[in-house]
Amino acid sequence: MAAKSRRAKSLSGRLESIEVVEDRVAESRNGSVTLVAGPPSHEQVLFRRLSRIDELDAAFISSDDDGMIHVYSVVPDYSDSLYSKLLKQERLVERELPQTRFEFHVRAHQGRESIRAVPYGSKPIFVR
Repeated sequence: MAAKSRRAKSLSGRLESIEVVEDRVAESRNGSVTLVAGPPSHEQVLFRRLSRIDELDAAFISSDDDGMIHVYSVVPDYSDSLYSKLLKQERLVERELPQTRFEFHVRAHQGRESIRAVPYGSKPIFVR
């Protein structure tokens, strides 16, 4: 799990390093501030998993009216050697986020800009 290191005061009052995945700030009535760690978003998980695949030039997402997250992995051209690596990472995403429904797609940009290979309005996860 990708985590960021932050400095925060422990209960004993000492500054210590802590790891947070997604941080939010919660403010109490007396004005003190607390750093609250939350679960990773589906964008963070997709970035962490799919960006490991060197053959991918980009990854984009969009969602439909039923709440399905469509993930578009963009490659220069279709290649059989890519699919086993991609399938492994897609399954790990699904295992890590079982409450989220995904539909995975592979798109070849064939020399065009990566954004032109995915549906209009798709949000980039990463672009190389």
